[in-house]
Amino acid sequence: MSKLYMSHCIFPIQKEFMYKGVNIVRSLFDTDYHNKEFIIEDIDGRWLGFCIKS
Repeated sequence: MSKLYMSHCIFPIQKEFMYKGVNIVRSLFDTDYHNKEFIIEDIDGRWLGFCIKS
């Protein structure tokens, strides 16, 4: 899985993906290392994680 670390709020990004019908594999959650993250699946079946450091 590839991860993209964001420097701003990721809540609107997840909301836009949901609105556009993107497959959300895992909705926004707190990781064990205190980051916030959500995971999507692209059209080729690859998982992409978006997270922000807390």
